[in-house]
Amino acid sequence: LTKAIECARHVSPALAQIFTDSRMAIEAINNPRPSNELIINIRNIAADALFSNVKIELHWIPSHIGIVKNDTVDHLTNVARSSQCEKMTLRTSLIDVKKKYRQNWNSMLAAYLSSQHYFFESQPRSAPKPDPWLTHPCRRKNSILHRLRANRTRLNARLAQFDPSVSPLCLHGCVEEETIEHVLFACPHYQVHRSALRRLCSEHNLSMDLQTLLSLSADDSN
Repeated sequence: LTKAIECARHVSPALAQIFTDSRMAIEAINNPRPSNELIINIRNIAADALFSNVKIELHWIPSHIGIVKNDTVDHLTNVARSSQCEKMTLRTSLIDVKKKYRQNWNSMLAAYLSSQHYFFESQPRSAPKPDPWLTHPCRRKNSILHRLRANRTRLNARLAQFDPSVSPLCLHGCVEEETIEHVLFACPHYQVHRSALRRLCSEHNLSMDLQTLLSLSADDSN
């Protein structure tokens, strides 16, 4: 509108008509006491044009009329505006959205963990309770534990699912696929570490299986 009014000020006809689909802009310009600098500037330009004997008229064109979907939106907006629906504050709305989102996320997480068989406990985290599985103060070790639990490792069996050029077989010459189970329980390359782990499980009366190793709770780890 500013550019249009500036151009209209320099036209030779005594009357310049400007059409816009913004009714709010026209109402703001017609406000006798505007506070917005842009509106004040537009009014000053129009006043200068009038002083030069150039009259400027602003016309509103309702652009939504004649477009079916826009007419439907306008109708529904007016109905909602005049309806007696229960009003909800912004704070309440955000709380409800977050609650619904967390419920959906917990359901998806529980279903995934249950289907992958990497946790014996698939209860979603519910503050202030701690996670139902062991966490480590070291961020790197904690990340490794979570990768193992979610089966998001860089072992060949996993990488081969996304890159056909990668062999799923064990990196250390075994004829078996390099899976989490193979590395923990079968690969001869890790025999020394496996013996130490088996001894630790024996001392704590724990089963030496994947379900137990990746699902240790804080109490079990003691």
